Amino acid sequence: MSSSVMTYSTPQWLFGELNREYKFTIDLAADKSNHKCSDYFTESDDALSQDWHTSSNNGFCWLNPPYGRHLYVWMKKVAE
Repeated sequence: MSSSVMTYSTPQWLFGELNREYKFTIDLAADKSNHKCSDYFTESDDALSQDWHTSSNNGFCWLNPPYGRHLYVWMKKVAE
């Protein structure tokens, strides 16, 4: 698989199954056409520079990060 396409969307059935348990409040890496939560960060919002645990986000964060050579940056942020 090429890393030239980095915007694969999670299948809705899978998100739905997980969302029933975790009730995600924000999608950390999305766009207008593929966001899974009503609140979401787009590429222009630069999710990596945002605080993922703000008082306005009282819940679980959903993340299907962009694939490619910089995936490790997203995983580092998740670990933090």
